[in-house]
Amino acid sequence: MPTFYRQAQEDKFTGSPAYLESRQSAFRNDQASGLIEIQATAEDRIVLLYADGLLAGSYRLGPDARTRIPAREIASGWDKPEAPIRTVSLPDPAGRSLWLALESRTVGSQEVRDAAGWNRFIESSGENKLSALVEINSEQCDGFLHVQNGLIQPTETILSTPRGFLHSLAEAQAYLAGPLNIRLLEPESASLPCQCALLRLSATRWGNRLLARYLELVGQRLLQTLNSKLNSMLVPWQWNIQLTNVNIIDRHFFPKVEMAVQAYRALFITMNEQIAEVIGGMLARRLLAETYSQLEPEEVMLLESRTLTPVVFAE
Repeated sequence: MPTFYRQAQEDKFTGSPAYLESRQSAFRNDQASGLIEIQATAEDRIVLLYADGLLAGSYRLGPDARTRIPAREIASGWDKPEAPIRTVSLPDPAGRSLWLALESRTVGSQEVRDAAGWNRFIESSGENKLSALVEINSEQCDGFLHVQNGLIQPTETILSTPRGFLHSLAEAQAYLAGPLNIRLLEPESASLPCQCALLRLSATRWGNRLLARYLELVGQRLLQTLNSKLNSMLVPWQWNIQLTNVNIIDRHFFPKVEMAVQAYRALFITMNEQIAEVIGGMLARRLLAETYSQLEPEEVMLLESRTLTPVVFAE
């Protein structure tokens, strides 16, 4: 039955809609993130995704289609009173990558037979400036990586392996030697998971540029102090976001754009305040504006649409 993250630790049971509701309640009560798969018919599966106890999406998967369905239809369309139900707890990057995949369309596929073939795929992705969500399937590994303009986005890589969930291709190299089935997915630009992903990449790219410029001005010791203060600020919010050197590592699964905006606004306001204490308000505002102007036009438009701008953070 498993269709996603087959190597992950799982709970399987053949149960009724009442049993399914108990599994959903467990996610809600524990504010947990994870996946529920229901074998509704011989050909159809229903997939539920939870993020911090919230239902991010529910989908019906057939042989040739993936359709988002309302919550009221989750327990309908079963061909028997009881169905096989699989429950998996997921790290946030696994949940949000699957969420994005379920609202994407297939634009290509290929089979990779060995390590050389995998390396050729990575090289050609860079040469051709590929932009796609890449779904990987093999006997020992399945998951996703996000390629944007030929560059693999490090925080968007998640692979389920016998060693657990891995966040980098280097860690998973032993499981990528083939044979692999690869699908290239194009996210629906207006979909909620795509909007969340684009916002995440744009906000963190701006933050990374800001941290890099701050490092140039003040040096490594003061940058580490800033990292420490901001990481401490993030702890009470329980966001899976961490600053490491000049990188903002956002691995949180925000099921709503508004929730992500709240997190980024709090982070940038505090970051600007801390930077201003060291280099002064005028120079801090200049750094915000300078690094913002270096973003791609579509990134600026997206951030502006969510009122994530230098003017707002410098007020």
